Amino acid sequence: MKKIFILIVVITTSFISFGQNKCDTSEYYAQNAQFFFNTFQKGTVVFNDETKVDAILNYNVVSNDVYYIDENKYFSLNRENVKYVAICDYRFYFENGKVLQLIFDKGVQLLVERNVNMEEFYDKKGAYGATSPNTVGTDFLDVTLSNLPEDRSYLVNLRDKEDKEINVVINYKIKYGKKFYPATQKSFLKIYSENKDKLKKYFSENNFDFKNKQDLIQIANYCISL
Repeated sequence: MKKIFILIVVITTSFISFGQNKCDTSEYYAQNAQFFFNTFQKGTVVFNDETKVDAILNYNVVSNDVYYIDENKYFSLNRENVKYVAICDYRFYFENGKVLQLIFDKGVQLLVERNVNMEEFYDKKGAYGATSPNTVGTDFLDVTLSNLPEDRSYLVNLRDKEDKEINVVINYKIKYGKKFYPATQKSFLKIYSENKDKLKKYFSENNFDFKNKQDLIQIANYCISL
């Protein structure tokens, strides 16, 4: 696997508990809590030729990258020829520079795309139009890895009381065949055009929220039943 070196971090001593479920996901993201999982996890990188490589992995929501551990340092995963990444019971794809989490896979795929608005971490424009990052924005990748247990997982998301919460915007996508579509009523009607009339009636009888994960899964299940 080709490595792209991004940052060496120091392993520090810590007595913070991993908790009962090491695959716990983060509830919010901040300067010191950027990762989807609270610890780096054993996972698998699957390449386009179906070759598989096991690694210790995590998904950094803020930098929009998947990272892996090698010799107590972490690196960004080279996305070239990667089909998907499996971590715990989650699967992640790469599309147009974005990390997409798979949430439904039955005939049609539903995926979550997460975006961070970095502008909120920059000061307002000065007299000559220049902007400068505030103290939170300057240290996004200064993340410490802690604890080295026997199973070689690593604790991250070491939240601090001074952390500023980072607003993550969620968008849902539909993958049908090799194409990606925004998860909208229009997209479902286009993909399932042979059942357009039934779908229109279904949508009119239900007040679906196309930004709601469970509603989208319900729609997808209906579509594959037609």
